[in-house]
Amino acid sequence: MDGYPASYVGHNLPFVVLFGLGSTQSRPPLESEKSFPFLQEKGIYISCDLPNVTGPVAEQLLSSFHDFDAWNASWNNRPGKGKMGTTGFTYRTVGRAFTLPPRKAHAPSSMEAETSKYARRPSGAQVLHSPLSPLTPDSPTYPDGIMTSLWFSKHQQLLPSAVVAFFNFTMDLGSSTLQDNKLKTEINALRTSITSSSYKFRLVVVLVAEGEGSEMLTNDRLGNIRRGTNMDPRSLFLLPYDQSVMEVGAFVGTVLASLQPTCLDYYRELSKHARRKRSRSAIPPPTVAPTTGTSQTLSVQGWNVRYETKMGYFAEFRQEMDQAGRNYEAAYEMLVDGEVFESISSWSPRFNDARMLADVLAVRILRCLLWTGQTTSAAQSWANHRYRMLELVDRKGKGSNNYGWQAWEARWSSVMAELIERVDVPIFHVPEASKANPTNPEAFEVPDIYAIPEKSFANEDRLPPWDLLHHEGYWYRRAANRTRVRRRLAATMPLEDRNAPGQSPASTIASRAHQYDTYLCPEPHLEYGLKEHFDHSALLIETLGKAAVHFSQRQQTRAVERAGFEVAGEFMKSGHWERAWTLLKPLWQNLSWRRTGWWNLVEEVSWAVRACARHLSDGETLVAVEWELHSNLLSPGTVRHDFSKCLDGLSMEERPYAIVDFDSLAPCCRRIRPL
Repeated sequence: MDGYPASYVGHNLPFVVLFGLGSTQSRPPLESEKSFPFLQEKGIYISCDLPNVTGPVAEQLLSSFHDFDAWNASWNNRPGKGKMGTTGFTYRTVGRAFTLPPRKAHAPSSMEAETSKYARRPSGAQVLHSPLSPLTPDSPTYPDGIMTSLWFSKHQQLLPSAVVAFFNFTMDLGSSTLQDNKLKTEINALRTSITSSSYKFRLVVVLVAEGEGSEMLTNDRLGNIRRGTNMDPRSLFLLPYDQSVMEVGAFVGTVLASLQPTCLDYYRELSKHARRKRSRSAIPPPTVAPTTGTSQTLSVQGWNVRYETKMGYFAEFRQEMDQAGRNYEAAYEMLVDGEVFESISSWSPRFNDARMLADVLAVRILRCLLWTGQTTSAAQSWANHRYRMLELVDRKGKGSNNYGWQAWEARWSSVMAELIERVDVPIFHVPEASKANPTNPEAFEVPDIYAIPEKSFANEDRLPPWDLLHHEGYWYRRAANRTRVRRRLAATMPLEDRNAPGQSPASTIASRAHQYDTYLCPEPHLEYGLKEHFDHSALLIETLGKAAVHFSQRQQTRAVERAGFEVAGEFMKSGHWERAWTLLKPLWQNLSWRRTGWWNLVEEVSWAVRACARHLSDGETLVAVEWELHSNLLSPGTVRHDFSKCLDGLSMEERPYAIVDFDSLAPCCRRIRPL
């Protein structure tokens, strides 16, 4: 899924900001912070003058919070993702300052406003919208875009569902009153800043004791701070002094367990807000209307796609995957089957933006189906999206008979494999014993090759095999096959299309733009240029290597051998003969195809071994493979070779001493002359 922005396809978990915990060193800004519109100019700045909580206790707290971080956990609802009954969270550690995204964009200039009859309400006030809204002139979606990955990043990295603020809590009786007053001032300032931002996330305060003190006096001070800040008792916590690692972990679990209901309610309210907008069935007035005749606003159906996507997105934060799947499916159907795609010209950048949104919705639908155990529905949904995109590019796009479509096919297959890996589908789960000792089938139970249909398909007739979800190796294998076709189609491009833009006439460049599909893949001169090109071999080697791992875990020996042979072939094409030899020699010596009589495949491997042995001057192996190539079971091939001259041309000081095991080679029945 590397071809898509991480925020577009990443799983959603309640996002929490850890405020004032850990190192005081400034942290580099996130990529989403750099590209978010008006974040620096109009963002809501939250800060505090008190020092960070640092030292060994802060490190223990950070480590405990990261133990609850479920960003890298499996995408499923099985226990163990979030400790102590939590759904899991994602965190961002900030110092004593961070910036919330602005709720409204800048007001346009007076000249822009005067050109729009929609720009002002009857009262004269300008209609301002979110910086990412298609109604805002400086938004990347203005005026007719649907969604942008920045909106997804906003809720995953910039706008939290809760802020946990950490402060030192002194036990020095001489300065405790002064320090408590400072705490109340800073907490009240934080609450005021959050309230003025109009965001509804929760503030939780954690006080870290700097020493031991009287329990009664400490409780009185905490009560005073609560009353002075008007904080709920469940929003103010004290970490006692000198706690063990396990006690700190339990304390963090208690804080997060109290946060979870509030965080889920926060995202539930966002869903309700999107649903209310969806129910209006009307397009809000833009801040500045687009110029007449040159652009258009987003249609009602496009707005409904936005609202359904948002509702599904917030349902994912609550881990309500059934509801999220229904919202995503509704958004997908309106996007693909409705007027949204029909209203976009294929030459417009919005066409590829809409294609990416369709891909993202399809990915999220697949994740919801796999999450809920609907494996057959997931396989059918994958195929459904492929067929619909094929029909779309053939009808409105640049066709499917080009390298761009094959690149998308390969990526779409890899996406399915990666989803199965991240979801960790139970029927495909590989025990640790299998990973540690994959060559011993008695040490573990071999995982299944495909998943049986779910109960909803029990009354149907026998399903075709492509409707059954197969393990990851099958999808990686398919991705490699599509990549191979991609390279073949790229190699057939005319020479003038493979020149760099500066070396081609304008007419050729214009024709190239309408002929080749470059969605999520390089331009023709970068895909297969005359001087340099995309490294298809490296991609094939990586993909086939992943496939071989999964085939090996399921004892699919022939598939492992085929993948290894194809990887060796790619090494040979790129001139890495030694790396190819390390794969080919053991493969040829222990070839299962020879034992089962698959002579066509044996012949392919033998000719590759012969070529590799000649390049590396391995006379012993060359003699053995030449002997096998004389078998009547193998075709003569296009090269006439004399066994007595098989070592001619090799750079060897003396002839090798070769021992040929006839039992391990194809039987040789031809009459040959001795050396």
